[in-house]
Amino acid sequence: MSNNRYGGVDSYAAFFIAYKAKMLIRSPFFTCEDFEDLQQELMLAYLHAWPNFDESKGNSKSFIKAVVNNCAGMIIREAE
Repeated sequence: MSNNRYGGVDSYAAFFIAYKAKMLIRSPFFTCEDFEDLQQELMLAYLHAWPNFDESKGNSKSFIKAVVNNCAGMIIREAE
């Protein structure tokens, strides 16, 4: 479905970003054609936030989920 390739990126992050983009295109605000753009926007949010991750304070998967979910929420709010 996607032509995006993210070499060197955490595999869980790539998976969760694709999953969340699929959820967003099911909303009334987006279409299937928006999938790659949404993926890229979510990936940028993750890559921007990743340097702030502190392994001593939490789990990487939880951090990824929080960042991606927050970004997805902002995308929905902006679309509304």
